[in-house]
Amino acid sequence: MKKIIIIVIIIFAGTSSAALGQRAVAASAVPTLGAWLERDNALAQNANADPQGTKLQALHREIVNALVAAQAGDDANQAVGRPSTSCRQTSGPSQLTAEEIGKWLRARPKADHGLPLTELMKTFLRERLKCQ
Repeated sequence: MKKIIIIVIIIFAGTSSAALGQRAVAASAVPTLGAWLERDNALAQNANADPQGTKLQALHREIVNALVAAQAGDDANQAVGRPSTSCRQTSGPSQLTAEEIGKWLRARPKADHGLPLTELMKTFLRERLKCQ
């Protein structure tokens, strides 16, 4: 499979991430990890069937949408006084590669396969940003 590396930049700004998250969730239903992995595996086995990379781009877009929705959900919780379930970088943007996120997702235990990507992205951000 051709490796296409994209850089995902998440700017941790309260209002903008909430607005983006609402649009991202409205634009498409959040898949479970298991559904995402099935499509990722099928694409890896048949890389020549998608020469333009539209299916690969769709997988990447789902991850970006899940990251943005995770932050938007966290913003909404904090707005009503609930504790944060994710982490935020203290300053500036955080750069993540699709390869880094994909590797982390593929390493998740089977018990996580029924979870929505949005929930897993909260865990990913907590682990990667090492918050308390």
